[in-house]
Amino acid sequence: MTKTHVTFRYSDRKKNQLKCKTICGVKFLKLFAEHILPKRFIKIRHIGFLAPRFKARNLKSIRKHLKVCPPEVIEYKNTREFITATTGIDPHLCPKCHKGEMVILPHPLAVPSFRCHVWTSTLQEQRSVSLLK
Repeated sequence: MTKTHVTFRYSDRKKNQLKCKTICGVKFLKLFAEHILPKRFIKIRHIGFLAPRFKARNLKSIRKHLKVCPPEVIEYKNTREFITATTGIDPHLCPKCHKGEMVILPHPLAVPSFRCHVWTSTLQEQRSVSLLK
C-alpha cells in the first residue's frame, strides 16, 4: 500500500489461481463499498467455508485447528416424549383407567377412541349406553 495505490490478493476462479492486483485507493474504496449492505439488510453466505455442501466437514476441521470442542448435540423429542418429560403425564394414556393407550385418528372431526374404553360418538349411542347402566 502506498499513498495513492492499494495492492490486494484475490482468487481467480476461472484459472484457479491466487493473484495480486494494484489499483488506486479511490477505486479500491468504491469496490470495497459495494460489499457494505444498507441498514436492516442481512448478508446470506452460500460460498466459502460455510457453504452448505462442505459446512460440516469444514467446521470440524476448523474446530480441530482451533482446539475447540464441538457443541453439545441437541436431542430432539417427539411431541409425546416432550409432554411426558415436561408435565409427567403421558398424553396417550386412557383418562379413565390410565393403563390403555389412546389411538389417534387422522380425521380432525373424529371422536377420540381408546383401546380399553370405547367412547360413543353419536347421541343415539350415548342414550342407549346410559339406559343400560
